Formats: sequence, structure tokens, C-alpha cells
Amino acid sequence: MANFVSPGVYTIEKDISDYTPSINSSVVGIVGFASKGPTNKATLITSQNNLINTFGEPSEAITGQGIEGALEILEQTNSVYFVRAAGDTAADASATLSFGTCPAIMVSGVPSYAQRANGWGVVTPVDALTLRVQVYDENGVAKYTQNSGAGKDFTIPAGTSTIQSLALRAIIGGELDSDYVGVETGPITSPPAGINLSGIIYGGFAGSGASLAISACSGTSFSEASGVSALRQIYAPSGSSNYGVSGDYASAIRVWGSTYKATGSNSVNYKVESLYPGAGYNGGTKSNGDTSGNSITVTNLGNTNFTVVVNQNGTAQESFKASLVGSGSFIEDVINTGETNATSDIIKGNIIKDDADATAGALTNWLGNMATLTGDTLFTMTHPAYVVTDGAGDGTATPTDITVDSDAGGILNKFIPTAATNLAGGDSGLGGADALIGDATTEPKTGMQALDDDILNIGIALVPGIQTQAVQNALITMAETTQNFLALVSPPMQ
Repeated sequence: MANFVSPGVYTIEKDISDYTPSINSSVVGIVGFASKGPTNKATLITSQNNLINTFGEPSEAITGQGIEGALEILEQTNSVYFVRAAGDTAADASATLSFGTCPAIMVSGVPSYAQRANGWGVVTPVDALTLRVQVYDENGVAKYTQNSGAGKDFTIPAGTSTIQSLALRAIIGGELDSDYVGVETGPITSPPAGINLSGIIYGGFAGSGASLAISACSGTSFSEASGVSALRQIYAPSGSSNYGVSGDYASAIRVWGSTYKATGSNSVNYKVESLYPGAGYNGGTKSNGDTSGNSITVTNLGNTNFTVVVNQNGTAQESFKASLVGSGSFIEDVINTGETNATSDIIKGNIIKDDADATAGALTNWLGNMATLTGDTLFTMTHPAYVVTDGAGDGTATPTDITVDSDAGGILNKFIPTAATNLAGGDSGLGGADALIGDATTEPKTGMQALDDDILNIGIALVPGIQTQAVQNALITMAETTQNFLALVSPPMQ
């Protein structure tokens, strides 16, 4: 070793590679009640935030001190297995979302009966068409501000396309998420008579509060004096051979969407449930005014699309872009119908038909009605309505109920946009000793029996805040039988 003969700063290197770092080898297993999260399963928790996010916050309403005990232990270690016990009263929280149809108007492919071979925007030079369009959302709010709120003008010049519907789509669009209005061309094979010479213009919002107002005139600029009878309402009873295209052509028309009946016979809706049972999923407001629990928001997108947002404690936690048309991803994958491979960590969902779970597939095209989506049951729409006006379609009319058959269906199906809808009805299942002790004869095991697993490598197990003798005796018996862990017990108070 060097001898230091004068004051100064000296560097000394030491090799400590042979020293083993200190590691906490005791993995703790905790059994207790919680307001959310997986039940009767040993779930690895690695931090206090992880614990709160998975099983919820501690509360005086929760029996025992399982969450509090886990929080304390996680101050000293980063490996805790938490088993959430749940009694027979445990129930999922849920919310109901409604289906609806979008308002739709067919634009005639023939400027006059004498020119059946011609179409607006198809033949040059005489068939230019200008449409003034106003779209109203599910709350009746006009979306276009152009022309002092009267609507947005779309001009389809002559020769835009050789096909009527494609001529409209080329100008109006509808494929973007931000679009309020679009054009549906219909099935390519075996179309109804005349639909291939026409185009269906739809408003992007579904439900009986949504509407679409269109005025048509010839030429490349809008003028009521040049109005032409080119518009028809679409109302599609099930089994309709012409997609509900009926009535006389008009120069101005306003139509309303529809909402499907949600409960009882001939009903359909989408039921969202919490992935696990618990009151912690119920949406509400805390005493300090903060938002708690979970809610669902549906927002509109262009074309067939919409988003389903899962809010947690008032903040968007998950967002799914969904559609009833296509590969079936909305029904089967994006928001799963069960816990296996569920994309969402918070919810599951399923179509409810006649108040019972329904098996459903995606629509192959937007013109399929709800019976096509869920089977051959014919569904009733509530408040199906349309209003035809002879004027400029300025939106001064109000929806008027019309008499429909009980088997009425619809086209252009979509979820109805809604503000945050709270999940409700969840129950944490705060049972007694039986729920904590669990059952070793079932598969999977429940309660504290879920800790009886050599793979977990638990060194210490406890049931914090519970002095019930039966519970403590069961934990001691498990420790003696398995010889895998040390049982920490709370003696019954005398």
C-alpha cells in the first residue's frame, strides 16, 4: 500500500466484483378484498402505482386491510402477489350503448325521364348538379357553417365520372374521419333497379335526433330558381327489395335517422361490462368533486366509423376505432366478448338481442340492416321519421312520427354518439371468511388457496386486517401443509 507523506487528494481503486449484492429473497403473498381487478388469482404486483391501477384504492368500505398492507410492503420490495377474494355478490358494472341508422337520401341518376341513359355529373355538357347540404348531429346541431349556416355546396360538374354514384363520391367524399357526409355506392353485384344510376348520400350521425337536409339545382352554382327534382328519401323496412327508396323526386328534402329499440321484444343494443366485477368500476363523483370509476364515450367519425373511448377517473384511458362493417374486428376483437385475449384492460362487450347475448358478425356492406348483422330477427326502430319539404330544406321542419310495421329495419347502421355514460351496478363481492379461505377443490383454486402454487415462490403469506379465527387457522394450515411459506397471522381480538 502506498504511504502518503503529505496532505492531498488520492484515488484508490477497489475490486468489488466478488461481492454479491443484497437481494430480498422473500416474495410476499397477500389475500384481501378490493374494489376492482382480477379475482381469485395470484397477480404479480411490482409497484404501488401498479397495485392501485390494478385493484383500486384502499377504502374504509372494503373489509380488511389487504390493499393497505400491500402498499406498506411495496415500500420495501417490488414483488408482491395479491389475491383478490370475492364473494357471491360480486357483479360486473355495465352500461348500454344504442344502435341507430344514419339519415340517407338518394340522388336520382336521371335528370328527367326522357334522359334515362344520362346521370348528373356523368354526361357532358348539360348535366352539372349543385347540392346544398346541411348535416345535423344526434343533438340536432348543424355541422356546416357555410352560406350563413344554410349548408355547404357541392358542385358535380358534367363529365366527372361515367358512373352516377362515383361522380357524387368524387366531389362529396366521405372516407375521412372528419367528414360529416358521404356517398354510399351500394353493392356492386345485383343492385336494386336503378341504384347503379344513382348515389346514396348519408349523414355521418346515427339516431332519431340526427338529420340530413339537401337541396338540388342544375348548374355549377346554387340557385333555388334552378331547383330540380332529383332527391328521394330512403326508409328501409326489412325485406325491402329497393333499399327503401320510395316517394316522388323532390328538389329539397330533409330526412331523419332512427334509433333501434333497446329493450324487450325486437330490441338490440350493445352492452359494455367491466372486465372484472367490482364497485370500483362504477362511474361517479367523489366527495371532493373528482370523477371516479369508468365511463364510456362514443364519438362520431366519417364513413362507417366511430370511436369508443373508455374513461377512467374522468380521463380517457383507452380508445378504439370501430365499425360494424368489414372484417368483424369490432364484434370479436377490438372490444372482446370475453376475457380471453381481450384488447381492453377494462371492459368487455357484446350485442344484446331481445335482452340476451347475441352472436353477431360484421356487415359485408353498409346497406345491410340490423337483421343481417345479428341473424334473422326483425328489429323495431323507435322514432323512425322523415320530413319532405318543397322549399330550400332550411331545417325549419321538425321530425314527425310515422306509422311503421313492427318488423321495420334500417340501413347505414352505426353507434349513436353519446357523452360519457357511467358504468353502474358493479359489486365488489365483499364476502366473509369463506371468500378469503377459498376452495382448493376447484380449478382454478379460489381465495388464499390460489397461493398454493410452487411457481409463485412465495416466502411469506398474510391476510391483513382480518382477525377471524377461521381465516387465520386456514392460512396456518396451508403453511404447514405446503411448507412453502411462513404464515403471518393477526390473532383474534379478545
